[in-house]
Amino acid sequence: MSVLKLDLWSSEFYFNVGTHSIRRTTFFGLFLTISAIASVLFYFLYLIHLYFSNLIDPQFRQQNFITDEKKEVPLTNDLIGFQFYYNLSTTLDQYQASQNKTYLVYIAQFYYQDTNNNIYNTIYLNTVKCSDPQLKGFICIDFTQASNYTYLLDASNSNYVYSSIQINIYGCNDLDTVKTTIPNNCAAQSDVEKLINQADAYFYLKLKTQQFNTTSKMIETKYRTIYNYVQSNQYVLNTLYTQKQDTVVYSGLWYQKQEKFSSPIQYNQITQHFDRNIGLANGLGPYSQSELLMDEIVKQFQIEYPTIIKLLTLVHAVAGLAMLTRLLGRFYSQSVTKQDFLSLFLQNIYNQKYENINLHNDQLNQKTDCPVQIPIINQSFQNKMSVFYTQNQTIDNWFKNNPIDNVEDDCMTHQKINNSFNFQINSQKPQIKEQKERQQVNIEYK
Repeated sequence: MSVLKLDLWSSEFYFNVGTHSIRRTTFFGLFLTISAIASVLFYFLYLIHLYFSNLIDPQFRQQNFITDEKKEVPLTNDLIGFQFYYNLSTTLDQYQASQNKTYLVYIAQFYYQDTNNNIYNTIYLNTVKCSDPQLKGFICIDFTQASNYTYLLDASNSNYVYSSIQINIYGCNDLDTVKTTIPNNCAAQSDVEKLINQADAYFYLKLKTQQFNTTSKMIETKYRTIYNYVQSNQYVLNTLYTQKQDTVVYSGLWYQKQEKFSSPIQYNQITQHFDRNIGLANGLGPYSQSELLMDEIVKQFQIEYPTIIKLLTLVHAVAGLAMLTRLLGRFYSQSVTKQDFLSLFLQNIYNQKYENINLHNDQLNQKTDCPVQIPIINQSFQNKMSVFYTQNQTIDNWFKNNPIDNVEDDCMTHQKINNSFNFQINSQKPQIKEQKERQQVNIEYK
């Protein structure tokens, strides 16, 4: 099989013989064909490489909804981490250990309420050292005693069920409805207040968040950091509304599978300040209380990775651009086809003259003293022949009056033939013009 049959940009022409056609292939068209196919194939392989390297951004949709439906998060020990800092580098635990005295006391509570069923439960929780590396040096809450509950909000069915998590910071000597005991090694109240009013003292919270990483295709756990500052004469209430996120991920090259994730993602803080002495008199007076409540806003994410169909769509767009080379290839093929038809016309109708012309051109090509005259017979002659193809006897008359059967092998003979041909062409111009005018008159008359 000829390699030129691979030329997809060849031109076609028909002879009205059934449905058969002939294609004129060219090496230039073959080059354009190979270039277009190679470009499309390279781009397809490039997209496949990007896909398996996870470098193609997926479709990402996000919506926020305010809903009454049930929203809940499991209670885990790594949900919250907290620590009170005496200064920028020293924690409260480190300072109390160095002084061998207790200044502040943490009291963690879990509150659950079900209005329709008249359930109002408050559970005291223990605090432990955090085991998560991201919470190193922090204190976590042990939810073992609240293992039957979840951190939730449910306002459906005309009911209001919710739970909250509370972290209270009391002075060692304080007493109210929540803190009912005093440790044995308490520091003096003046020393406690001095620690609380320290310029660099602050309460540090770390709250768990999770989100889907589109690059690694994994759920990543990070912690939101919140700083609170307290004063000895104030009761600071920090309410933290937890927004939950629901993520749906569609992935797969051929068949897409669905994965769902749910976790806290954002915390909105509202801070209020009260007079602490009035609070203690009313039965509730910590220096600081951080309360976590579930927010009614839910963030919904939908992540969809591309399939092979979408990759082929991108390839199709590039293939459309590559098809522009077809115009150039077919234009070139058609021009070559016209030259082939002219040569075929000369070979079949004026076969002997055509052979003499080719013989004369071969003889001129062997000459070194007149290279400028080489292309005249070959190209100029054929072009002029095509001009007079529609005139019945022009070419015959020219060959009868100017025989070139015996061509002399020199440049002078070539020049004579060319001059003679030009003379015949110029002499025929008035006749051609007159014949065209007659044809125009006949057409108008009809």
